[in-house]
Amino acid sequence: MEKTLAKGLIVLEALIQKGEPCGVSDLAVALGMSKSNAHRLLNTLVETGFVNAVDGRYEASLKVWELGTHVIKNYDVRDLARPAMTRLVRETAEGVRLTVLDPKSLEVVYIDKIDSPQDVRPFSEIGGRAPAHCTSSGKILLAYQDERFIKRVSRKMKAYTQWTITDPDAFIRELKKARADGYALNSREYSPQVSGVAAPIFDGDRNVIASLSIAAPADRMRPNVLKKVVSILCDAAASVSARMQPAFPNVVHLSGGMSQLRRKAKKSSGS
Repeated sequence: MEKTLAKGLIVLEALIQKGEPCGVSDLAVALGMSKSNAHRLLNTLVETGFVNAVDGRYEASLKVWELGTHVIKNYDVRDLARPAMTRLVRETAEGVRLTVLDPKSLEVVYIDKIDSPQDVRPFSEIGGRAPAHCTSSGKILLAYQDERFIKRVSRKMKAYTQWTITDPDAFIRELKKARADGYALNSREYSPQVSGVAAPIFDGDRNVIASLSIAAPADRMRPNVLKKVVSILCDAAASVSARMQPAFPNVVHLSGGMSQLRRKAKKSSGS
């Protein structure tokens, strides 16, 4: 790996996440690199138009946003998942959600949805959030996280209904089962009237980047219906994953990759 390029990308990511102008010293300390190294990388980013410098402080430029819009336009998981979502609603007559995980808040974010055509149906909105530990979409996304992350989640579980799993050991077993099965269930854990099932969507490197889920009134999710829904849902999620070849450059995936680069750069920051 080209270390200078990796460090430059790490600096750029840090500025984007900062959200406000940052000084060289603060940035160097935050990233564990020397001030001179940070300053040299920032100057290169300024020269290439990715960073603006104002009164000795630095911030990501609009060029980053402009390029990002092109990436999203061409590779948005919402566009790739839409045909599968439409098919799911047609075959199950239940609402379908497309979600991603916010690792900071430990919530799922609904990035797309198609409502059930039936009069009685759960409500959700695009951009809305729900706790990850007690929703099917959240559980399937958590099931593929590392052990340390899962343990952190298991220490912060709030009970929303009498069926919410709050015992850490039971929750970890639930996630292991979900990963082994390839889908996760929510049986009245977030709302006493709603049950759901979710399946993962993988990118070309087999990283889980999103989930497809079906939510319905609990009395409509009887065992015989659930069995059919699980099969159809898993097939739909697999079809979306197949469209992610080769590796899909989505923002969640890129963020994870940047975190790995940042850790490597800190180890070699003396160079």
